[in-house]
Amino acid sequence: MKLHEIVNALLASGDGKPARAFEEPRAEGPDAFAARGIDASPELIDYATAAAELRFRKAVGSLLEESGTSWSICAVRPPRRLLFREMRESVVAFLCGAVPIGVDPDAGAYLVAGWGIGAKTSPVASFLFNDVSPADEEPGDFAWEAPSIRALLKTRGASERGGKSNAAANELARLYRRGIWLAQLVHKVDREDHDDPVDAIVLTARDASPMRVYTKEAKHFVSHPHWAAYWLLAHAMVGNAEALSDALERVEAIDNPVIVELRTTLKKKGRFEALLEKHRPELSSRDLESIRRRARAVG
Repeated sequence: MKLHEIVNALLASGDGKPARAFEEPRAEGPDAFAARGIDASPELIDYATAAAELRFRKAVGSLLEESGTSWSICAVRPPRRLLFREMRESVVAFLCGAVPIGVDPDAGAYLVAGWGIGAKTSPVASFLFNDVSPADEEPGDFAWEAPSIRALLKTRGASERGGKSNAAANELARLYRRGIWLAQLVHKVDREDHDDPVDAIVLTARDASPMRVYTKEAKHFVSHPHWAAYWLLAHAMVGNAEALSDALERVEAIDNPVIVELRTTLKKKGRFEALLEKHRPELSSRDLESIRRRARAVG
């Protein structure tokens, strides 16, 4: 049964009414992944096809309201560029191999579905960007929602909340956590934004991945463009010229537009630094060195 058929059946069996959703005139649908070289799961492609229609998005929002969160459901649209063009949440979602499918405008939380590379289904999680209390033993800003989009819909959003996570959940959480410091640096800055103070960025840089992880992940850049994007940005930020050169060689044949943008920018000496100075003028050279030093310290 297709996902839109499941949603229609569930709505017909209850008294739910279509909820709010983003009206997006240029929803791309399933071709968004193929056009970006992402081998998304069949389930996510099915969902993207249905979510191109406003009526479906409102229906999904209605179902998920029963879990206690009023999600505004959005069309599935992976970004084409990252550098200073996307919100922090969209940047970190790409870096963890996921795409936003809903937003809670009141709380600022995002609902995301993993790309599901090499799998039949896509896991679902939610996060409130870096909303971490120092008193928390474990960060509470990332929540495992469901093992698949189908499970999320069939249980009306109550599938796994509060339950045990699994390998897919742990992987999404790992990639989310390590991508926060980069998202804080390269996100789109609007006049109404409140930029992260340098101390907050230094703190999150402790979650950067060590070089031994690069050695492991670099072999899979073609099939995992989100890993490639993370390491291109990480090497550029910490000033590891040798590793950056190696990463640029490895992504030469990747045609994902995010990787093309990063490759083009990072090949030009001083270009990334100039963009960082232009878009983040509040960060002094001393601030940037503090961030780099903390990220390098992970090994």
